Amino acid sequence: MSGLIRLVLMKDLRWPAFVSEILVALMVVAGCNKATGPIFQPIDPKPQDRAIIYIYRFLERGGDRTSPAYDVHVDGRKIGKLDDGGYFVYLAEPGHLTLSLDDKYQDEPVKLDLQGGETYYIALYFEIHSNEGKWVPPPYGPFGFLFAPFFSPVTIYHHSYLPHLRLIRNTDEALRKLEHCRRMQP
Repeated sequence: MSGLIRLVLMKDLRWPAFVSEILVALMVVAGCNKATGPIFQPIDPKPQDRAIIYIYRFLERGGDRTSPAYDVHVDGRKIGKLDDGGYFVYLAEPGHLTLSLDDKYQDEPVKLDLQGGETYYIALYFEIHSNEGKWVPPPYGPFGFLFAPFFSPVTIYHHSYLPHLRLIRNTDEALRKLEHCRRMQP
């Protein structure tokens, strides 16, 4: 009998130590890249020589906090990770700036023309993406004629949720979502 099975069946004295090791490992993994900082507080006073950019990812109702954290980039340089229910603040010099996600998720980056003393809200959203569909013919080949009557051509569609960044122009909408977010820990 394996040690683990013997441990479970016989309620070996090492059981509490075994459980505590698993719990510690789970807590360490669960704590990685999570939004565990303080609840959203706007920067006050606002710097007049820089633009404030709040980048957030609102945890939708029913969210399970299991999706990965996404790297956010400014002009190709990583500035932070964004997890469910998290936000972080980026102070930028006035001028042109491009915000994007990892290359593997990249759709259209957000391009901004920043003004000093202004506040910008960038949200990470998920939208459904569906391919055009792929037509799959019935089986062919040397014996395809035997199976063709049992198969019809089908169209296969693939759906997935792709993350992207979006500029939120409605300040009230952004603040309603941000008030439920926690600051991302470095």
